[in-house]
Formats: sequence, C-alpha cells, structure tokens
Amino acid sequence: MHADEFIIAVHARLVPLYPGIPSHLVLTDEDPSDSWIAHWLSNAEGAAHLTFDSGYQPTERTVAHELGHALHANVGGDPRGFVAQQVDDPVLRSYWVLRGVETLEASVERALLNGGLHGYLPSEAFAEEFASVSLNIPGPNRTWLPQITDAERPRLDAWFRALVRLPP
Repeated sequence: MHADEFIIAVHARLVPLYPGIPSHLVLTDEDPSDSWIAHWLSNAEGAAHLTFDSGYQPTERTVAHELGHALHANVGGDPRGFVAQQVDDPVLRSYWVLRGVETLEASVERALLNGGLHGYLPSEAFAEEFASVSLNIPGPNRTWLPQITDAERPRLDAWFRALVRLPP
C-alpha cells in the first residue's frame, strides 16, 4: 500500500472515534534530510496538513502521533508553542490534570532543563500518548510520563473522544 493510502486509512479509522481530529487531510512529501520523519504543519479549513519523509512508510503510531498534534490544535491548543508558552496551553493543562502525574509547570521546567529538546516538550508527550491510547498500544511509554496503566486507559480514551473542534 502506498504511504498516502495507508495514512488516509489510519485517519479514516480514527476520525469517527475522535471527532476533534480534522475531518480532512492534506499530505505532502518532504525531504528526508531533517531529523524528523513526519510533521504536523497546521490545520486550515477543516484539514490537517501533515508531511512525511519521501520514500518512508510510516507506522500507525507515527500517523496517530501527528494526528494527535492536529487534534491538539483543533480543540484549542497550540502544539507549536515555545516550551515556556506550553504552560498556558488549555488542552495540555487539562490533560496534565487528568493524568495527575506532575504539574504542567514541572513538565515545562523539565523541558527547559533539557534544552527544550523535542522529546521533552509537553505537546510531544500529548501526541505520543494520544497515539498509544487511540491505537491501544500496550508496553513502555515513549515519554517521561509514567506508564499508562490498563486501568486508566479507558478514562484517557474517553477524554480524547470527548474533545471536539472549537467553532471558527
């Protein structure tokens, strides 16, 4: 299956379950010379603009991660906010309260102490946990946040499903 068809299929499967995800996609290839294999660029006119390295077949998790960024932006957050700005992001703040693991301020401080590295950004943890929950991927968490337990997975899934697009 061509990468675009695969990405569209993952999107089509997740949109009915998570209405906060934009209902349309704009997909473009990108030069694989940067250090990331995929990017969420923006949401516009009901479409999430995602890029993937040309010649790369993404995993379901990678597609869901980028859709997590699109969801975040579509429901009132700003996945592209600078590290220090993420403390004021209403979507991240709500999710951090739900997770109950540490304050969003502590997570932002952790990111700053680690030089603002991509993997320490709260918005990246949000997208990664969305991928894990939406695809029901068990196993080690790919963020610094504690492992999502089987007991809390349904509560997190219900929260992601309840997110809806803000009116324009």
